[in-house]
Amino acid sequence: MEENSGPSVANLSEVDTEELDHIVQTNKKNKRGWPKNPLWNHFVEINYQESGHKAIFTADEMEKVLINICIDKFGAVVSDDAFAMSLAKQYISDKYPKILPVQCIAHHIQLICSDIICKTLFGKKVLQQYQSFVIYFHASHRSDNDNSAMTLELQNLIHDHQFWANAEVLAKVLAPAKNAVKIAGSKGIKSLVFQDILHTALEIWKKLGGELASANILVAQIKMYDAFEPPYNYTFMESVESLQTWWNGCKMPDHYLQKLALHLLAITLHSASCEHIFSILS
Repeated sequence: MEENSGPSVANLSEVDTEELDHIVQTNKKNKRGWPKNPLWNHFVEINYQESGHKAIFTADEMEKVLINICIDKFGAVVSDDAFAMSLAKQYISDKYPKILPVQCIAHHIQLICSDIICKTLFGKKVLQQYQSFVIYFHASHRSDNDNSAMTLELQNLIHDHQFWANAEVLAKVLAPAKNAVKIAGSKGIKSLVFQDILHTALEIWKKLGGELASANILVAQIKMYDAFEPPYNYTFMESVESLQTWWNGCKMPDHYLQKLALHLLAITLHSASCEHIFSILS
């Protein structure tokens, strides 16, 4: 779900964008409402101007969608970190503990990068210079003649060592955001965050209805996973299997870590597909 004055989306990660485009074009000719298509059952048109408290109103609308589809089919509500959306997600999570309030990781990283690039004179200057190259190559690629000759300013930038040095500095500044995406794929769990991982896993397990005995077994299984002990000692082949397939192949009695992993893997940690739909819908 996303905060938006227009349509809101509950779960459309598998939507065929070509089908959506066709529906949108059809809807432009129908000014009386949304087209009659099962896809649109997941859309809710919200008018915030008629609401009192934005967070409570959003939470109520979220709950209607959850109940209409089926509460048990949801593992999380993913959105940006706007204040009203955070309160709404927390309200849903408090009422339905199995549904986790998740911040969109793509939006979070985008905000960090945007602050670095757009809110500093250094970052803004380097970005504008790079955009000049993008505009030039985009125009020259479309042009059938040589009228789009490179300007003297761009020629000077190519030979300006300081420009390339600044670009390298900006890349290094943005490196932590890039590395954050890679952390999940690294082998082993860093000792500095291991306790935090255990604590978070136990919190989620409790919300899923886990008790003390199963929680202790879960901790032991996480330790086995970190040490690459069986059944976690098989290589994951990205080209031929999915993460869900790999976890389903880890067989052992009372496999609580497998249950937790499959629950979390069912959650899309970003709302990019929703944002794409909102862009199409204008």
